[in-house]
Amino acid sequence: MDIEFLRRELKAGKLQVEVVTHAAVEAAKDGIESSDIIQAIEGRDVIEDYESRALVLHYMSGARIPFHVVLEHRRRDSQVFVVTAYVPDNEHWEKDDRTRRRRTGRQS
Repeated sequence: MDIEFLRRELKAGKLQVEVVTHAAVEAAKDGIESSDIIQAIEGRDVIEDYESRALVLHYMSGARIPFHVVLEHRRRDSQVFVVTAYVPDNEHWEKDDRTRRRRTGRQS
């Protein structure tokens, strides 16, 4: 995903942000405000980048609480979708909040 393109297009008013229901529910559970999500999109900390998705790390306003936002955008769309937003947990993420923990246990 070309996050710089997204930022330029959002700033120019050519794209709109749509928070899907799942993202709104998960964000609310973790106390993530819509303004935090917008700041995350405007930020520069992409920690995973895929063709049409990106995982962004940001910190809540007024606190140093990290959170992740998963964005999805296809070039033909006029919207950027916030797929989910959550505070990373220690079970799945390293202390730096940007590195996934390796799965342990038996593989089938």
